[in-house]
Amino acid sequence: MQIKSKIGSLFVSVLFVAVLVVLFFATVFRQSEEFSFWENRNLTSFPAADTRSVMNGEYFTALEKYLSDHAAGRTTLIKLNTKIDLDVLKKPAVNGIVVEDDILLPVLDRLPASGDTVALKARAEAEIVSSHRDKVESYGGKYCYVAVPCQYVCFEDKYPTFLYNRSDYTEATSKAFFGDLESLGVDYIDMKKVIDGATDAEKLRLSSTVDNHFSIFGGYRTYREMIRVMNENGVGAPLYEEKDFDVKEVENPYLGSRGRKLFGYHPLGEKLYLMYPKETIPFTRTNGGIAVAPSVYTLPSDPYSFALYSVYMGGDIPETVVDTGREELPSVLIYGDSFTNAVESVAWVSFDKMYSLDMRYYGKMTVDEYIEQVRPDYVFCIRDYEVLIERGGNGE
Repeated sequence: MQIKSKIGSLFVSVLFVAVLVVLFFATVFRQSEEFSFWENRNLTSFPAADTRSVMNGEYFTALEKYLSDHAAGRTTLIKLNTKIDLDVLKKPAVNGIVVEDDILLPVLDRLPASGDTVALKARAEAEIVSSHRDKVESYGGKYCYVAVPCQYVCFEDKYPTFLYNRSDYTEATSKAFFGDLESLGVDYIDMKKVIDGATDAEKLRLSSTVDNHFSIFGGYRTYREMIRVMNENGVGAPLYEEKDFDVKEVENPYLGSRGRKLFGYHPLGEKLYLMYPKETIPFTRTNGGIAVAPSVYTLPSDPYSFALYSVYMGGDIPETVVDTGREELPSVLIYGDSFTNAVESVAWVSFDKMYSLDMRYYGKMTVDEYIEQVRPDYVFCIRDYEVLIERGGNGE
């Protein structure tokens, strides 16, 4: 019996080592991926070794992160772990996502809502915005800043009482930043006031239960406010009412950005919608100066593939120009980040040319240089509440 027990223990040990060896070689020799679709993030690149990084241990730390990110079977294991956390353990937060029956929200780190930091950063950002305004007004154009509430700002009241909802930080940063814009004479639109005045049903329609961004209807409401400000400032642009669009539902299941709807296991069934003008408006489109198909939507190739927020404007394109050839209408530049996409998908109908910059990826020139080059009649900066006073992605 003792011999059999030793043989059994040896067999288990050998099997365990064999599995580790197989997984190691499968990890090393499998085709490396750069991006994790389900986690919605870039994966660690293979580290370069040099004497300094090897001696201080940085290389081995980076190698460990690489092997963890690219381990064979990793996606299957983390999806299985997510399903266990959701269905078996029923955790209130999974993979950094707050799980509620009717919404998925991000777990938020606490940020300082008092002290000099907020005031200093708000003032610095407001002064940069005012410099862009000055550049636009130097040739006779108009400028407006548009602040849009991201999902956690729209649904602060959806957070369980034991979790932080960042309402204090939201209030402090917006109050400081908008106050500075006013003192500098910069026009701005606060879309949070529009959202706050909406009913619960309308709020859900304008925002999203599974994604950080507005829906197409939230994009449309933002567009309405932009046209209102333009017309008040004497830059006439036609307003297309919601009845002037055909609204179509995207058949594909929508995942959004909340942990790719927790790796496809959460039952929320939100849909994406598209808005097409009933009036035929021919246009051309270029991305980075290269002609592409004249469309503001990029749909999945078949009805069974997942749909993402990147349906709107084809995702995060560094530079896009939509030209409708109607020279009697004003031109517009809209710059910011992915929050511009849903707005641009409807806003283009009111302009001769719509220029769009995603300042996280566009690097050929500064905002001021681009403004000077194309000289649009109106310039809108669209930023979400999470980054109102942050430099990152604001066109540095």
